[in-house]
Amino acid sequence: MTKKVKTEEVAQVRVILLETNEGDKRITLPAGSRITFGPTIPYQKKDSYGQEHKGYSLRVYSSSATDSLIAVFCGISSFRDITIPVEKLIIREAGKSVWKSDEHGYKVEDEVQKESKWVDSLHQLESK
Repeated sequence: MTKKVKTEEVAQVRVILLETNEGDKRITLPAGSRITFGPTIPYQKKDSYGQEHKGYSLRVYSSSATDSLIAVFCGISSFRDITIPVEKLIIREAGKSVWKSDEHGYKVEDEVQKESKWVDSLHQLESK
């Protein structure tokens, strides 16, 4: 007879990258916390000036209980756990154009070199 053993997941600290209206932010979530993402003011169709409200927020809860809210980050356009690798295609272009004229008109000679590579979006500013 086999005995079933219940395994529990160990809650770990997670680091989340937020893309906000004010630039990117990195937050460290406490172990066992949970997050939700949605409109900053739920069910609000228009603000007091008649304009549609498009703000989104990331809410952090210390546990699964809804009354354990510990943080709200507003103006969020997207977020991700930094353990998920995301790459961005970077294209570098260098070259020159030489204009030559003669009695028949102008002639343009272009020399262009293109280099493209996929770079981890967290390290895209590092030059090589």
